[in-house]
Amino acid sequence: MRTETAPDPVARPGADYATLATIKDRIEANLSRMPRRQAFLGRYILDHLQEVAFMPAADLAAQAGVSEPTVIRFARALGYAGYQDLRREAQRFLRFYLGPGDKIRGFLTLTPDRRAILDKVFDIQETLLRETRSLLSHEAFWCAVEAICKARCVFLFGQGAGVILPEMLNFRLQRCGFHTYTLTSGGRDIFEKLHLITEKDAVVAFTFFQTDEDAVIVLDHARSVGAKTILVAESVEPDLANGVDVILFVKRGNVGTFRSYAIPMIVVEALALGVVAADEDRCLAALDRLHEIRASHARVR
Repeated sequence: MRTETAPDPVARPGADYATLATIKDRIEANLSRMPRRQAFLGRYILDHLQEVAFMPAADLAAQAGVSEPTVIRFARALGYAGYQDLRREAQRFLRFYLGPGDKIRGFLTLTPDRRAILDKVFDIQETLLRETRSLLSHEAFWCAVEAICKARCVFLFGQGAGVILPEMLNFRLQRCGFHTYTLTSGGRDIFEKLHLITEKDAVVAFTFFQTDEDAVIVLDHARSVGAKTILVAESVEPDLANGVDVILFVKRGNVGTFRSYAIPMIVVEALALGVVAADEDRCLAALDRLHEIRASHARVR
């Protein structure tokens, strides 16, 4: 296995890195100063940034037709500690700077035969399901179920397109007789229900953003009052993970391309069924009452 070696004595670019907003800025500002092979690699990365963000150094070298030491020297010439830092910066760029159209284009490039889209979607979801199944801790899952079952009230946080996840869990839990609140509004509105959280409650937060300030606010407050905290996420920054009781990791696909909520929704359904299994008498009694109420009104009509 190759490791990162010391860079050759090449002229380092003179750009002020603090003033460059993205990895694309760094590369474009310094191409003209780089040795020929590094400049060639830089142009390749600019043209294939969505793939490069997830490539090991050896794969990038093979795809671009350069040596692995050239890849490492290129990263260091841009001011990164090594190739891994460059790749993380590329992932951050994809997360924050690509628009929804760019993400769909990223998916379509993987499916040149448009009539194969259905198969492609199924293939991607099957892969993500397998990855999530191997990644998700059974112990963490049942700890989350226990926290929900013991809670006086369950608060469910999610925003953007991800509101479908707390809304679905809210629907399932209320049917089983649980008292719940959803925290799906951003900005100042999020504070309107925070004061209701007590040490007897549980908070379930769904977040898939690199920096989700509202999620940090909700989880920090929940911890401060002693409530149980459950986080469902793909990756977790230190500010978000600090002090969280349970973290359930799921996969949604590569950053920078179309990423669905199908796998997180499966985890939601598993949580709901896990709660029923753990508190069967209570949940089934509530579901039976719901059915009886429906039936009684149907007879009246």
